[in-house]
Amino acid sequence: ENGDKITKQQVADIVLDMAQNGSDAWKMYLSMYDGEKDLYAYNEGVAGDTYMEFIMSLDEVDEPTKSGKYGTYTQDEATAAIEMLDGLSRKEKAALWQSVNTSWKEKNNPFK
Repeated sequence: ENGDKITKQQVADIVLDMAQNGSDAWKMYLSMYDGEKDLYAYNEGVAGDTYMEFIMSLDEVDEPTKSGKYGTYTQDEATAAIEMLDGLSRKEKAALWQSVNTSWKEKNNPFK
């Protein structure tokens, strides 16, 4: 309404508020926001509700860069966010970690 763009986090919050899960959450989320990172997790078989929880945990561990910018996640932040989540397989953890930055070297992935 006010011309502002909706953020990735706002979309995730909307989907979680709607109590969507599994493939329905992915359909809802990807219909509103899609990007390389999200599609990577989706293609690796990460459940929609799991990805939404991961986004929220990333937000919790995010530290500002030297210039004060948020949302530029480090490998350590990605690892910490994943470790906050329970019940994930090693494959899911590895996919979530890599989804943060698909150009990170796989050999650095602590969940591989």
